[in-house]
Amino acid sequence: VSKKKCWEKLVENTLKYQGVEHAFDLVDYLYKSDPQFISDCHAYVHMVGEKAYEFYSQDKQIKLSSKSSFCGYGFYHGFMETLLIAGSDIKEAGEFCKWAEEKVGGKNDVQGACFHGIGHGLSENHDKIYWSNESELTDSPLLICETIGPNEYMINRCASGVFNVLAINYIAGSLPLDREDPLAFCNKQVKSYFKMPCFEEMNTMIIFISNKELLAAAKFLEEIEDEYAQSAMRSLAGVVGMNHRDLTFSKQIDDCRKVQGRFHLPCIRGFVSGLIEAETSAQEVKAL
Repeated sequence: VSKKKCWEKLVENTLKYQGVEHAFDLVDYLYKSDPQFISDCHAYVHMVGEKAYEFYSQDKQIKLSSKSSFCGYGFYHGFMETLLIAGSDIKEAGEFCKWAEEKVGGKNDVQGACFHGIGHGLSENHDKIYWSNESELTDSPLLICETIGPNEYMINRCASGVFNVLAINYIAGSLPLDREDPLAFCNKQVKSYFKMPCFEEMNTMIIFISNKELLAAAKFLEEIEDEYAQSAMRSLAGVVGMNHRDLTFSKQIDDCRKVQGRFHLPCIRGFVSGLIEAETSAQEVKAL
């Protein structure tokens, strides 16, 4: 049996017999004990979120902690996708996000991550293989984000989930993409709470079409106005940091020195935040 199958079974059984809290403890242990688990961690916490919604819909108790933010907040992706596929009232999704924030507390952006999950769930269509254009994928979800978001920040976070799915579909080839102008759709956005997350969430797509080269990807950001450009740069460099497996950082630092002048600091900050998000050890971060 492959490791992946074994891990999947472990998570399933832990959820079934011990619940969500212990499943997060298991994920924490596997993440720290086996480097191979890291790249697939998001998928496993996604599973935890799917099962958690099943418990939630049956009025069973769910214990949430700061561990719900593990591995790119995949728990909230799974929870919200399952809730929305089940045809539940969208208001219930917003209410759960507020409840989760109250339960977890602390400095984690739980409600924001949860609203990101709503956007992700609204846009994810497992029956649709190809989309004719971006508007077909995003129009309805973005309208719902505006309807349920209690403020502009939460609308932004919900929209980030929508644009995350858009980037995934670009990469998968499910949407036509102009590789000469891959950010055209983001440039067309008028409202700031849509435009900002659109540029930020295209990070994975532009690094993908740039063969994972930061400098080549950063070229696509050079014409964006400052209000959005620096956050886009930080987000782009964050992807590089999250996927960094080497203990040396000389190439990344050198690349950050070579990007457009206004991007130097956002590039370094983004790379470091990516390392932290990937739970790189404190010793490695200190070496930077």
